[in-house]
Amino acid sequence: MTPETLEIAPALDAATPTDLEQAEPDAAHHLHSQNSVLDELAAADAQFGVQNYGQRLPVAFSHGIGVELWDFAGKRYLDFLAGIAVTQVGHAHPHVVEAIAQQAARVMHVTNYYYIAPQVELARRLSQLSYGFRAFFCNSGAEANEAALKLARKWHHDAGNDGKIEVVSVWKSFHGRTLGVLGATGNAAYHKGFAPLPPGHVLIELNDLAALENAIGEKTAAFLLEPILGESGILLPSPEFV
Repeated sequence: MTPETLEIAPALDAATPTDLEQAEPDAAHHLHSQNSVLDELAAADAQFGVQNYGQRLPVAFSHGIGVELWDFAGKRYLDFLAGIAVTQVGHAHPHVVEAIAQQAARVMHVTNYYYIAPQVELARRLSQLSYGFRAFFCNSGAEANEAALKLARKWHHDAGNDGKIEVVSVWKSFHGRTLGVLGATGNAAYHKGFAPLPPGHVLIELNDLAALENAIGEKTAAFLLEPILGESGILLPSPEFV
């Protein structure tokens, strides 16, 4: 099989959590060995794809159920990565699958120019769970942080403080890889190759109160801080620093 004719086996019935060992082998992975599938995927990916994380790990999954994943050879894994913390309900949850199918059968996408009933309902529920805050829907953490920086700039502009343009953040933090927030991400390895970064970012050491006091001044628009820094280890800001 060549990359041009590569076929990915369909997942097992999500509503019936059947173990791979109990399924027919050809239904689960088309009798491919894991190495064969990996070779085909790697060749096609190298030809047609762009790898944002560099070289991929040598594994490909045919399907998942709950917290478990299976590769094309039938080996079972526990998914501790959870799609980098976005699949908290696991894989192929029947309620999620049903909700996606029902929405896709109604309407796929109509843009934010219109009212979207499920979006409004989700915003209401999130507000009830977050002390009355309003919800901003976006695609990623980087986009959320880009929006936060723009909102800070816009707020100061509307208040007549156009000089407040700087954002203070800490080293060992992670706020995204887009060019707008890359300067706030406190990891020099991610900065390499993208200089000069957009101006207006001030980086200080975590929990250094003196550095924080010195960094905040007349030009400061916002202080960007994660509740728990996870990119460089599990690092906690001190109560005094927050």
